[in-house]
Amino acid sequence: SGRYRYYKCTTRMARSVHACTAKNLPREQTDGLVLQALSEKVFTPKRVSLMLNELLRHQRQAKTAEDARLITMKTELDRATTGLDRLYQAVEEGALSIDETLRTRTQKLKARRSEVLTEMAKLKDRQALAVRRVNADTVKSFCTALKERFTDPTSGLGKAYLRLLVDEIRLDGNELVVTGRHRRLADAIGFMEKRKLGEVPSFV
Repeated sequence: SGRYRYYKCTTRMARSVHACTAKNLPREQTDGLVLQALSEKVFTPKRVSLMLNELLRHQRQAKTAEDARLITMKTELDRATTGLDRLYQAVEEGALSIDETLRTRTQKLKARRSEVLTEMAKLKDRQALAVRRVNADTVKSFCTALKERFTDPTSGLGKAYLRLLVDEIRLDGNELVVTGRHRRLADAIGFMEKRKLGEVPSFV
């Protein structure tokens, strides 16, 4: 009389047993089937290369827009900095007195300058984290290592990487539909390149 765990429909759990007709799925068996299907049909060198190339294409498009945005923000930053410098110079030369209006103008320029610097830093950080092109040998090594983790039920790493790479597993009729993001795949490859694929991902 062993104890078994199942995946259950969240709609049925939240509402009523009549709200969904989907079957309960044995968790261990379902996890095993998903891991096997992913390693054999999805995380193959050919498919992984295609997914990474698609991610790189999107990144290049995004970078063009981000570069244009950085140029615009640099212009705004220069304008705010110049405005502050002129106000300070006018005060030093006695052309302006320090009153509430001047304080308000100064605070607005400082606030805008700070906002622009923060946004520029975020964009630059995002570009620094951009995925680079990965060679074929690295992709092949990644797929081989990932398959070993997926098919080893004792380590627990298969499920850890499943949580990293997959956003949703949904039962649609008699089919399990698995969805994920290309960015997660690139993160996992980066984890492997740091020789940490044998650890549970810290960002899971």
